[in-house]
Amino acid sequence: MLKEDDFKNDEIKGINVTDLNRHLNKFNRRVNDIYIDTLSITRLLHNALGKTESKLWNFKDKTNISVPSTGGTANIKRNSKQIKAIFENAEMYGQWEKSLIVTISLTEDFIASFIRLVLRSKPIMIMNSIKNQEGKLSVGLADIINKGSELIIEEQISGRVSNAIYASPREYGKYLEALLCCELGEDLLGSYIEIKARRDIIIHASGIVNRQYLDKAGKYGKDAKAGDVLKVHQAYYEESLRSIKRFSKSLHVHMLKKYGDDGDVRKVIDTKGF
Repeated sequence: MLKEDDFKNDEIKGINVTDLNRHLNKFNRRVNDIYIDTLSITRLLHNALGKTESKLWNFKDKTNISVPSTGGTANIKRNSKQIKAIFENAEMYGQWEKSLIVTISLTEDFIASFIRLVLRSKPIMIMNSIKNQEGKLSVGLADIINKGSELIIEEQISGRVSNAIYASPREYGKYLEALLCCELGEDLLGSYIEIKARRDIIIHASGIVNRQYLDKAGKYGKDAKAGDVLKVHQAYYEESLRSIKRFSKSLHVHMLKKYGDDGDVRKVIDTKGF
């Protein structure tokens, strides 16, 4: 299991260390930019909502707003009360929810990049399924002739990545640990899984807690009960971002330790990147 001292990877040497460090730094920069962007927008909204004498909140007639439609654009009407409600929700929750959704997508892509890198450099590991069982791949002669082995391998890698992202938390963690030959730790993985589960109910269930959320989040869902409505406010997003950075840093350090000096990984980075 990763300890706090293991986060200090300055002493780790290897042919892949510079590129792996750069990859993590790029991820951190992108999620930091999302936070800065969201914080700026919510502050602007807060200032706009505080201007009670502004004409924006005092007109009585509905205003026309052009929105994209199937035919090009369409005009819809909203009055000042409705617009203000949109702004208030965006300031408190909406912008933070949108940012959480994007941040999780970026994190999933970051994790997937490690899975692809390992499987491309060690194709034999494709044989291990998400359930940590020996995989049996049925490939017809026609596919080998028409596609070639490289394309078939890439298709199988894409399948492994997809299966990992949508696997149960336990299967997901076990698969990552098998690839990196490590123990991620219950708290690191559990906190990240709860954030992913909350993202899912925001998208699919308007934030309403369901059985799927409770099963995935487990004790990290704290006191949530079926039917509760979970929101994403600034404090939750900030703590989520801390958890995501700890989790991504943990994966990064394990990647350095296992593959930092691996020649096969070096070849993949040189030819295909991340």
